[in-house]
Parts: sequence; structure tokens; C-alpha cells
Amino acid sequence: MGTVRVGSLVLFSVAVACYAQQDTPVAIRQAFEAHDASLQWFSVVATRRVDANSEVVLAEAAPMESDGVRPPAPTMQRMQLGVFLESSKTHQVEMVIDISPWSAEEYPQLDEVDAHSIRLHSLGDYGDYVESVRYFYDASLRKPATKIRYRVAGLESARIENGKLIFTAEYGFGGEQFALNKRRVTITVSAASAPPLFVVAEDRSHASSSSAEPVFHAGDQTFSVETKSQPSGIWITDASGNKRFFPAPAIHIGPVVFDSRTIWFARRSLDSDAYSVAGAIVAFDPRSHKYRVHELPEIGSLSGTAILADGDNIWLGLEGRPEAEGTNPALLRYNKSTGAVQKYAVNDIVYTINRVGETIYCGTSDGLYTIRSGAIHQYRFEPDASGKLTMVERPAPLHPPTVSHK
Repeated sequence: MGTVRVGSLVLFSVAVACYAQQDTPVAIRQAFEAHDASLQWFSVVATRRVDANSEVVLAEAAPMESDGVRPPAPTMQRMQLGVFLESSKTHQVEMVIDISPWSAEEYPQLDEVDAHSIRLHSLGDYGDYVESVRYFYDASLRKPATKIRYRVAGLESARIENGKLIFTAEYGFGGEQFALNKRRVTITVSAASAPPLFVVAEDRSHASSSSAEPVFHAGDQTFSVETKSQPSGIWITDASGNKRFFPAPAIHIGPVVFDSRTIWFARRSLDSDAYSVAGAIVAFDPRSHKYRVHELPEIGSLSGTAILADGDNIWLGLEGRPEAEGTNPALLRYNKSTGAVQKYAVNDIVYTINRVGETIYCGTSDGLYTIRSGAIHQYRFEPDASGKLTMVERPAPLHPPTVSHK
């Protein structure tokens, strides 16, 4: 998307005029011009069908300026973003949802739409998430749409109490004042129902996520995993208090779990990871004090974010560097006995992984994912028309899990 936008800045005036005429419906151009007569360049960014008769159109507009030497070009610093409800048959504008200034450094992404609401996200360079906008409208009323700017609720930590999952989450309202309007809440999810029931409460503990290094016990030995200093590794303390350090095999240790027999961990990518073990899950045997590296091409250069020991399986959340192609977030399941790897289409950064009953729950940067019998569901926590945080189920990813074997 960034390449397209850069290219649009150097279009010649004739090409720009043709582009506007061919790609932007006349009614949308007229709606822009009625809002600001200086707008001369137009571009449709995306469309989404609402029903058989209507669709939502996301479009950009900007004035044209020339320095007297080069042909006129769009002035992206004065760009406007428009959201319109139009007839899918006649392309007449049925409702102007919104026209407002938009930063040329952000890229709009039209998400789900229905007969009463529209979701729009703003992405920065490399696809970094910036903010979201949700519109609530009624096309039958001559009433402006309700516009709520917010940041999605990321489920940062989780614990299980009495069969319920209790997440700590952070989200925000208010555009430029997000830093002043951050809210921390606890979201309690009842795992016994589908879709899960939830309760939101203000988090008054002001407690941050624990940053203590992982510690495990096996027999008369204590295992302290060193993840923050270099080199990373595992300290072993015996019953007499004697300590020995076992450095990890050229790796920055990421998320760690102990399955009562073996300590498992994934790599954590840093900018200086030229010699780190890529594409691997690493196991440490408390008895032999030896590391085993399980190379998994499915991980590639991705970095571990969360881990769960689940019987014969290891679940692993993965994320990549924003500037690197092909490094989208993912969820991976590794079978310790067979070496089989299953990769799931979880498209957000996984912060927590838990099992309750027959279901895997993943707290992510954009709500909750559940996996049960191979089926994936996502539940976002977003504001409703009154600003109250509510749960919204999204359609399951279109791509089935991919399976490979060693």
C-alpha cells in the first residue's frame, strides 16, 4: 500500500484527471467537492458490500498543486478521507458517513461492515497498528453517524480461576489524547459457554505484568532461566546451594514452559540476532543438563511470544519484524512425539495461551482467539455506540491450519 501511495504523488495532471474519472464514482466526487471545493484528486481505497443493494466505499481526496515546473500533483498533506454508503446498482451516495482530515503517513484499512456499523483501522509504516474508528449509522434517518476513535483491547496476561479465564487488557479512546485516556480492565471469560460469556471490570490493582525470571523445580534442583542478560541460559541450584550455569545454544531465550520433565523455550529475536538459532524450539533436559534444538522451518525468523505445554503438544505464539515480509503473526502446535507441526491462522500477536476443557484460548493484541476441534473463532472487545466495551465475534479465518511432518 505504501508503494501505491508514493506513486500517486508523481502522476501527471492528465493521468490524475483520468484516474479520478475512471475510478471514483461521480457521486462520491461531488460529495467531496460539496465538503471542500478545493479537492480535485480522488481515489477509491476499498469497497465492502453491506447487502444486495448497498456498499460502503472508502475514498481519499486532496487538492492539486504545482510548483510551476512540474505538472500538478495531489497535496497529500491536505488529504481528506471519506466514508460513504452508496447504492451498489446506481452508485449514488445514500449517506455520507464521514469526511475528515487524514494523515498521509497512515494507511486506512476498511474492515467489517453491516447495515448499522463500519470498522476502519489506521496502519502506519510496515503495517504497524495506529488506531481504529467505528461508525454507527442508520441510513433511514437524517442523522449524522456516531464516530468513536479507539485502540483495540489487547489481552496482555491471563490466569485461570475456578474454570474461568481472567485477562488483563488495555485499550484507549480519544484520538490524539490516547495517552491520557488509556484504560486497564480485567475481562473475565466463562469458558463453559460458546460463544464465551464475559464480564468487564476496571482494573484497580495498577499492577504491571510480572517481569520475574522463570523458576522451576525438579527433585532437589531449582532451575532459574536467565532471559534478560547475555548470554541467556539456565542456572541450576542443587540441594547444597551450589550453582552452575548452562548457556543456551547461541540463542536469546523467549517464552519458557516446564512440562514436569523438560524445559521448553522459543527464541526471542533481537536486532543483533545474527547468530541466533532460527526456526527452532529448544528443549533442556534437567537430568542430563543438555539442550536439544528442534529445528522447525515453519518458525523461520519468527520470534516466540507465548508458550503452553499441553500434554504431548507444545503451543507457541509467534511474531515477526514489521519490516520483514512473510513474517506475519501465527500460532503453532508442535507434537513432541511425532514432530508434526500445525500452523494456525491467528493473525494477531499472541500474548497468552491457556487450555480450559477442550478449548485453547489465546489472548492476543486484538482480543481473544479460541480453537476447538480445529475450528478457530476470534472475539474482539470494542466499544459500542455508547462507548461501553463489548465483545464482537469475527468470522473464522478463511485459511485452514497447515500441517507438516518432520
